Amino acid sequence: MQHLEERVTDVAAIPFALLLLDLNHFKEINDTAGHDIGDLVLKEVARRFRDALPRSDYLARLGGDEFVVVCQETRDEGSASLTAERLWTSLNKPIVIEQHSAELSVSVGVSLYPAHGLTVHALLKHADIAMYQAKRHKLVTRTFEPWMGQAVAEQLHIAKRLAIALANRSLYLHFQPQVDMRTGELIGAEALCRWWDEELGEVSPGQFIPLAEERGMIVALGTCVIDEACRQLGDWQCQGLVLKGQLAINIAADQFDDNDLVSTLLTSCRLNGVAPEALSVEITESGIMTHPEDAIATTEILRSHGMGLSIDDFGTGYSSLAYLKRFSADKIKIDISFIRDMLTSDNDRTIVATIIAMANTLGLQTIAEGIEVQGAK
Repeated sequence: MQHLEERVTDVAAIPFALLLLDLNHFKEINDTAGHDIGDLVLKEVARRFRDALPRSDYLARLGGDEFVVVCQETRDEGSASLTAERLWTSLNKPIVIEQHSAELSVSVGVSLYPAHGLTVHALLKHADIAMYQAKRHKLVTRTFEPWMGQAVAEQLHIAKRLAIALANRSLYLHFQPQVDMRTGELIGAEALCRWWDEELGEVSPGQFIPLAEERGMIVALGTCVIDEACRQLGDWQCQGLVLKGQLAINIAADQFDDNDLVSTLLTSCRLNGVAPEALSVEITESGIMTHPEDAIATTEILRSHGMGLSIDDFGTGYSSLAYLKRFSADKIKIDISFIRDMLTSDNDRTIVATIIAMANTLGLQTIAEGIEVQGAK
């Protein structure tokens, strides 16, 4: 901070680039290998960064897993991006400490002096905003642009409104029917979370669900969906109405890893007078593969209580057939990206046919996502 302050207050100050670097997934190293190993990894990261930079550049660790580089000779976006690429490349090889091997990557935000700020605070703030955009879009680096500040402010406002909505339980559900294509009969439904806010109006799930994941609110959101789905099933039962089949609830990967998931589901069923057999849990295949052994144990517990289990968005993520056959799933949902063009694309039609054949062999039902019109057989 002292070095930066000297740079921006120098009467003969010349333009320079500020790079803010944040290590991706570093927390996992501390959680699995311990903080002592984490400290040694940080030292190795610093060494690699130092070796990737010219001696004139100033490298410092701000704290945690954040580093900053003051590029003395770099004055434009293109040169700053090349420096960021070199820093990213320096982490290509795994870092081996004792018996632990860590694979890290870095996200870089860039701000330029004086274009993006005349003070240390402004430069760091704008580099941080740019780094957030790089992370969000899974890019190595982003250079600050004025619109990014407004975008972050809007995201923060939406996040605050979402937190209020979760506290007030003002989210609601739509119910998408699941239909047997041979008979046209209803065989179940899927609960879909929706949000209308008095300030923001109708907010798309494509906007608020990723935001909930980024801001650590996805477990609370999932719990709201579970409670509302069970309440609705209970209300239907009180009216003498019975949903044929099961009501499917989407569970995010973070909630699937939550130790309280089974308890949350069973408690909500009990409080609303709903049998666990009335529910089906949906998890994406990429979510299952995050911690496959834990996922297998959780799915077995859920199935032991009579709940259904569907693997959602099948075909879009990485999954191992060796694990797939061990899951206690009873359905797989073919992703809409394959269904949408299957009547016009030979490749998509072949993929769908292959998934159905595999499911039949494993004794699983298949559900096709996103069928909205009746096409030719």
